[in-house]
Amino acid sequence: GHHVVVLGVRVAGDGSPILMIPGWSQTAAMFKHQLDGLSANHRVYAMDLRGHGDSSKIESGYTIERLTLDLRHIIESYDLHNLTLLGHSMGNQILWNYWQNYGPDRIRGLIIAEQPASLVSSPTWSKNEIQNAGSLFTHEELQETCQNLKSDQAEQVTRAMLTNMIDSTISSREFDWIVSENLKFPRHLAADYLWTCAPDDWRHVIETIELPTLVISGRDSLVPWQSQAWIQQQIQGSDLNIFEPDDGGCHFMFLANPDRFNQAVVDFLPQ
Repeated sequence: GHHVVVLGVRVAGDGSPILMIPGWSQTAAMFKHQLDGLSANHRVYAMDLRGHGDSSKIESGYTIERLTLDLRHIIESYDLHNLTLLGHSMGNQILWNYWQNYGPDRIRGLIIAEQPASLVSSPTWSKNEIQNAGSLFTHEELQETCQNLKSDQAEQVTRAMLTNMIDSTISSREFDWIVSENLKFPRHLAADYLWTCAPDDWRHVIETIELPTLVISGRDSLVPWQSQAWIQQQIQGSDLNIFEPDDGGCHFMFLANPDRFNQAVVDFLPQ
């Protein structure tokens, strides 16, 4: 049967709108410093993808096409226009697919943070190609990760994956909270989502983007900064903002250094 999916959306503030799309397994709540810090002059939306955070724990639909339709549904429900879309990590696959399907409709700008153009590398690629694509997995490594997420080690595997995304500015208490937010998404579904969506290669889509774009990268992130520089080079007129290691330059820089992250966003948004 067809199930109604309730999507959690957090909303704060007034002004030009920005909508934040979290990464794989992450939640809208993790944008707490943005919902708070940007709301003085902007209308801030943060969504929970299906299955994630406060959204319905539905068993199906963990494809980029379906997740993009969920995003479109939110944009239409709130009747958003002149919207800036911010993607973090795998949330950018949804952002890129939105561009591919709808072009600039309702959108004025993009903020791309911390997502390789192709998460999974091909064995035929050169070192340079892998670095530009930013690949984090071979097909075998992806398969192993997804199997582990469906095993009785799933929680430990999740914790280990998240450990690679933080730096010393994030306390152990905050880290435990991040883990608990991730575990709101059932692990077998997290495996399905990763298995289905991680292999997509977005390089040719990125090359077609024609919108004001800001690319945000962490020098010490598990996502190679060179891959974020490559994305910025493909998008004419775009900017690159790299957070250095002593400046919260990890995968979760929006949690590690929210003041600088929020300032970068404010500088990019229309007043």
